[in-house]
Amino acid sequence: MGAARFLSQNLIPNAAAITVSSERGGPVGLASKVGAGVATLQTGGSYTGATAPQQYVVQIDSVAGGSDIGQATFAWRRGDDASWRASGVLTSAAPVTLETGVTVQWVAGSGTQFAILDTWTLPVDKPFGKRFLVDGDRDSEWRSADVAGLITIDLDLGSAQQMDALALLDHNLSATATIQLKGDAAANWAAPALSEAITRQASNLIYTVLSASRTYRYWRLELTDTANPSGFLRISELFPAVPLVMSQNFDRGWHRTRRAELYGASSAVRRPRGIVGKVEAIALNYKLMTDADRLAMCALFDSVYDDSRGTVRPFVVNLDSSVASDVSLYEWDTAELDVNSPYLARFEWSVAMIQRVRFARSGS
Repeated sequence: MGAARFLSQNLIPNAAAITVSSERGGPVGLASKVGAGVATLQTGGSYTGATAPQQYVVQIDSVAGGSDIGQATFAWRRGDDASWRASGVLTSAAPVTLETGVTVQWVAGSGTQFAILDTWTLPVDKPFGKRFLVDGDRDSEWRSADVAGLITIDLDLGSAQQMDALALLDHNLSATATIQLKGDAAANWAAPALSEAITRQASNLIYTVLSASRTYRYWRLELTDTANPSGFLRISELFPAVPLVMSQNFDRGWHRTRRAELYGASSAVRRPRGIVGKVEAIALNYKLMTDADRLAMCALFDSVYDDSRGTVRPFVVNLDSSVASDVSLYEWDTAELDVNSPYLARFEWSVAMIQRVRFARSGS
């Protein structure tokens, strides 16, 4: 059995460090209005902007040419920017594109259609945006807009960072997909310093260890899967990291327990109605470990329970490094790490972890 590998520090600092070549657009919500005019604003399109969630503000800026549709004009801006991006735009009964796929149009009512400063606020979002690649939730995901040609995910880590391993969770890549990982000091993707093929595994979880430790600021994942039957590519979590490996593996007496999460009433005469999902609980015992091992495990614990942010961050575990598919997302089952020292400069502890699973979802 290979040594357990723990990936606790995702090298991607936030979603702003990610650039994708393809991303499924999101819904444009219903507009809310403040004003005296009777015209109704209808939204449309598919939002493809970089910021999500977001709002747009549309405001009547002139009725000098008349108060009807096609006479009055409007201005519009993003909700996170006080500056108007356009003004004097003619109102219309046909769709008018603001930007990034968002459209507006008006339907006449009974009475004066527009009054100066009539204002509408419309929400937009991207439920399959790039931000979900690093949110620690396997039930959210990035999706590409389609499967045409080469699809890329670029990472700017801010400075040169060592990467030894990469995990892709809950992908839908087909058996004919090709996956290439590239790294470079200057984002020269035509001739990068590193280019390695990644083998697709039979499960929907991919864990790969680079052929050698590499240090670059810029990284690119290239995906080609034009025959994918879903019509889009998906990944729930993208996790580049330097794995933590103890000086020796966990001892005998480890446990792997499968749990079924049930719902519905349960008693001696009534059985549960169904199952929500299954999770795995793992208990590992580490014996006679070094002080460096102890400090590394304590650092892992502290990275999961980050009191500076008030968050609990899951981590990737490849429990058996000789089996690349034996990988998933975990967190501590009990929020404690009890270390004892039975001998001088030797330490022991137990690690109890619970799997963060992906539950069934529509369109998965």
